[in-house]
Amino acid sequence: MSYKTAAIITLASGILIGTLRLASADGAAVYGKCKGCHGTDGKGNAALKIAPFDASKPEAALKAVIADGKGKMPAYKGKLSDAEIDEVTKHIKTLK
Repeated sequence: MSYKTAAIITLASGILIGTLRLASADGAAVYGKCKGCHGTDGKGNAALKIAPFDASKPEAALKAVIADGKGKMPAYKGKLSDAEIDEVTKHIKTLK
C-alpha cells in the first residue's frame, strides 16, 4: 500500500469516526429539550407524574411517541426533523 493510499484511508476513517461521534452528540443535544420532564437519566419526574422511558421498547415505538405524542407528551413531528427524532431515540436507548 502506498503512502498516499494509507493517508486517504486514515483520513476517511477519521471522518467516519468523527461523523459517528457527532451523531451521538446530536442525540444528546436534542435530548436537552426533554430533560425538563424526563430528567437527565430518562427516569421521569415524579412531581409531574411523568413515568420513566421504557428503553426496552423497539425504536419504532419510541419514535412514534416522540413524533405523534401520547398522553401528556406533546407531538414533536414538525418541531424536530426525522433525523433529530432518530438521534434522540438512539440516545434514549442508551439511558440506564
